[in-house]
Amino acid sequence: MSETYDAVFIGAGHNTLACALHLAARGWKVGLFEQAAVAGGAVKSGAYTLPGFRHD
Repeated sequence: MSETYDAVFIGAGHNTLACALHLAARGWKVGLFEQAAVAGGAVKSGAYTLPGFRHD
């Protein structure tokens, strides 16, 4: 299976998502690939210190 994209993004951080959205809204065929299970890059909330405390 061969896919053709106008733009390809690696990583789903907030800047990548915004850029892909703008291009897709203008009719570009965008491929966006992320290794992690959750998009957001370094900007996402989680319980990283103690249970019940969420941080960005």
